[in-house]
Amino acid sequence: MPVQSISTNSILVENSRFSSAGFLFTDPGDTCATESFERLGILQPVILYRDAAGELHLVDGRKRIDYARRRRMKAVSAEVLDVKTPVTDILTLILCDRHAEIGSSIINRILFICFAQSSGAPESWILDSLCRRFGLKPYNDFMRDCSRINGLPAELKHFCHEKRLSLKHIINLTRYPADILRQLMQWRNELALTASILDETASNLNDYLRADNKTLDDFLSEPAVREVMQSELSPRDKTARLRRLIHMKRFPVLTASNARIQETVRRLNLPEGISVDWDETLENRNVRLSVDINDVKQWRPLMETLSSGEVKKAVESILGEL
Repeated sequence: MPVQSISTNSILVENSRFSSAGFLFTDPGDTCATESFERLGILQPVILYRDAAGELHLVDGRKRIDYARRRRMKAVSAEVLDVKTPVTDILTLILCDRHAEIGSSIINRILFICFAQSSGAPESWILDSLCRRFGLKPYNDFMRDCSRINGLPAELKHFCHEKRLSLKHIINLTRYPADILRQLMQWRNELALTASILDETASNLNDYLRADNKTLDDFLSEPAVREVMQSELSPRDKTARLRRLIHMKRFPVLTASNARIQETVRRLNLPEGISVDWDETLENRNVRLSVDINDVKQWRPLMETLSSGEVKKAVESILGEL
């Protein structure tokens, strides 16, 4: 394929049929290409695709084109693929050139699959060839799940890339309303969000809003929520407060029962060395009383406390709540 000199202005870059902008996430810090261009110039031609209308679409060489634009170069060297070139060959070329970037996270692989589909690749090729390259095993709703992942808020997709979330985890996030996910991402700099905390918070908040027939705006306007989010607490403490608040709203009966049990235990004013534990999910009807001593002289007074009528009534009360 002969190398041609092509006018820089005649190349479709952002509007190229094969632009992966909006699909893939690149980790920052790659300055090697720029340094090489500054020292040696552009040594390799860019690769273009000429469509049926004669327009030239950039396939490979975005950094070279960006450098040429910054230097106001009127033309660049290019190899031009003709209109008969199979789209699968073009996608394979892109994949081979950017395999490290595409394979750097599960979501990048899924988004490349969506990119391939939007570029016109046959679904059979995607499922049989592309998924095998990525170590993915397609199932009945695989392509539908890929589409749902692609539809996630951009900030959340970037979060999935940064945290290197698994496919299972990402698919689970698609089951929550977009407005809740978008709001949690807006709070990202204020909260200490991990993958598990994000999942838990989105789940509990969604369940609370549905159960109480409320909107997200209703929740955001609640004084308790504003108080937490406008506080000067550290991100870790603010996250803990918000999680606790949402949990209380999601499980009001559970929260009330645990509060009554805690008050019952507090009123006992147990001496140091005796602790009372129970299943705070209230799923197991069991109370555990533990004795911790470091001197045998503590034994008798602790046993007398455990044998008292007050402790017996307290245990009966707790079992009644459970």
